[in-house]
Amino acid sequence: MFLTLVPLESATASTLYEHIKSVFNELNIPYKDNMIGFAADGASVMMGKNNSLSTHLKQDIPNLFVMKCTCHSFHLCASYACKKLPRWVEDVARDIYNYFLSPKQTMALKEFQEFVNVKPHKILHPSQTRWLSLHSVVKRLLEQLPALKLFFTQAALKDRLVAAETILQRLNDPITKLYLEFLDHVLPFFCDLNKEMQAQDPKIYTLKARISAVLFTILECYLKPSYLNSTPLDKVRVRDPGNFLPLEDIYLGGRVTATLQATQNIIQKEYLHNFRLRCLDFYIESALQIMQRFNLSDPIYEDLKALNPQSVMKKAIPSVAPLASKFPNIVNENDLNSIDREWRLLRNTEMNAKSDISAWEFWMEVKHMKKGDDTPLFPLLGNFMVKLLTLPHSSSCVERIFSQVNLMKTKTRNSLNTETLIGMLHAKRTFESATSDTFTVTTDHMKLMTEKIYESNPDHQDE
Repeated sequence: MFLTLVPLESATASTLYEHIKSVFNELNIPYKDNMIGFAADGASVMMGKNNSLSTHLKQDIPNLFVMKCTCHSFHLCASYACKKLPRWVEDVARDIYNYFLSPKQTMALKEFQEFVNVKPHKILHPSQTRWLSLHSVVKRLLEQLPALKLFFTQAALKDRLVAAETILQRLNDPITKLYLEFLDHVLPFFCDLNKEMQAQDPKIYTLKARISAVLFTILECYLKPSYLNSTPLDKVRVRDPGNFLPLEDIYLGGRVTATLQATQNIIQKEYLHNFRLRCLDFYIESALQIMQRFNLSDPIYEDLKALNPQSVMKKAIPSVAPLASKFPNIVNENDLNSIDREWRLLRNTEMNAKSDISAWEFWMEVKHMKKGDDTPLFPLLGNFMVKLLTLPHSSSCVERIFSQVNLMKTKTRNSLNTETLIGMLHAKRTFESATSDTFTVTTDHMKLMTEKIYESNPDHQDE
């Protein structure tokens, strides 16, 4: 839920902290009592160990749940892993995109797309700041590869351009296709989890399971099964060569496997050996980055599984006290026995919950269950779990606000001030779930529509 925007002259940790305190105090919000979680990207000013916004907030709220944005973290994992591949793989994608900035070249490509019977899609731009967009670029290049080869063959022979000759040389190199097919195999691990964690629905209780699944899938591509299956995931030594599979047995994806079988006598062994080594480096770096950015041994991730409705249905968790004790600003220590008693009663209470029910629907239903005397059946547990569902798993909702601001404050509307933007953002949220036919105009709305509507801020009357 959007609250406000604050103009800043500097963005130091102390400045951010003071502005946040000021906003809460002006709105009479007791943030020390109400705030249970904080999420942001991993920038040092936000998440640094010594002097950051999170450390300032932790001083006020010692039990504050702090989460680095999962989406930003996986973005960085993919970014660092891609650096282990040759730079020219990204360069050739960028060069191809730049070559078709001209409408003339784009129209010429369509003829070859029709000839080889591929869809007339545009070549996508590999963004330098959004590494996970690289997968879309890779898929498009693989789709358009036959048409691109024909196009640049003609361009190199007819126009004799150095750029076309360089691109054609790369496209005709079978190693280029292997790298693209490898990226097409491995990048979806990061992209799919990134998309999932951009959801507004509560996902905090799925974090450990989803991240562990991605990590294990990457590790089993290059580690011996006997070692991987006998070692706790957070204890795996991802860089120990003694645990690696033979280089020829490393799994590089279905398309790479098929291409290698078809071209085993075409590619020189030296180039193929180097390709496998680079892919191994990608796996190692991606696994290392995931383990550095996500502490899978932290018991909080295991405790948060209690939010999953299936944990209740399957009686998988005997006690909710370990989780409740980590949030003393929600559950008083004297109430731990009571909330745990409610938890154990709920596990044995018959509910008509669907297997695909969301956590929010489930716990709202639990919260509103009544006893025979119409008092809440699970007063402590229902209230506690509903509040926990507000814990952040990413900062994607904030990124969406930034995107909306960029759509509102354009080159032709560059004089919009912060107060106006705040009003527009609140209006957008108010009307996003209603239409002109369904929106209810209240008496309070009508009271605002007077001839003195702008007098509350005389400085902005001219606007």
